Amino acid sequence: MSCFAQGTNQNSAPDELDEVIKIYKEIVVAFGKNNTTTIEKYVDPELGIIEIIDPEGIAYPIHSSNIKQAVLQGLFFSSGKGDPVKDYLPEFDCNLGIWTKTGSFISKVNKYSRLSSILEEAKEVVYIDKILLNSIEKMEYRISVIILSTDESSLGFFKKDGNWYLGVIDNSFDCVE
Repeated sequence: MSCFAQGTNQNSAPDELDEVIKIYKEIVVAFGKNNTTTIEKYVDPELGIIEIIDPEGIAYPIHSSNIKQAVLQGLFFSSGKGDPVKDYLPEFDCNLGIWTKTGSFISKVNKYSRLSSILEEAKEVVYIDKILLNSIEKMEYRISVIILSTDESSLGFFKKDGNWYLGVIDNSFDCVE
């Protein structure tokens, strides 16, 4: 995973990171029990949720309006053991094939620029409708906290009207083999 998020100062709102870690734990437990009903509240009804996958080596987004639909479409994520460490996100060096550090990390970000960066290649292999494009445009700038597990998944959270929402689950891996 290349530089897909622009970091900000970690000390700006540590209480927000704690809030998101608590939500993350709830999501992990719900997926572990195969019961996502209790976490539906973490998907914004206006924007839905975006999963990014790359089964053919080209990352592209799948949009769902709720968790139940996302699960039916194959939504999954890899989660690390224990709480994410409050730190800057690691990067993957495609040439060396290693992370700058391994584990699960949580970090504040300015935006999740990876959403728009995948669109050009994605448009070549799949039709991207206006609802998804609209969600990507709005979500990219709202995502303010990322949890990255070097076991492959990245989760993007945003706050709207005082509530935290899970907007993106990125299960893609964008290194050239």
